[in-house]
Amino acid sequence: MKIFSLVYLVPPAILGLITGIGHGVLSHQADLPISIVDQVKLPLQNPRTFEK
Repeated sequence: MKIFSLVYLVPPAILGLITGIGHGVLSHQADLPISIVDQVKLPLQNPRTFEK
């Protein structure tokens, strides 16, 4: 893999880190009842979630 192709991944990675940290800080300050990790885990734990 060329180094030049990795250069295009750096700005989205930095933006993602800033966005993720910002989301964590804001959700903590807003005292949200459920974290984003729990929001992702809940549908995956229940096997009947995707059934109609």
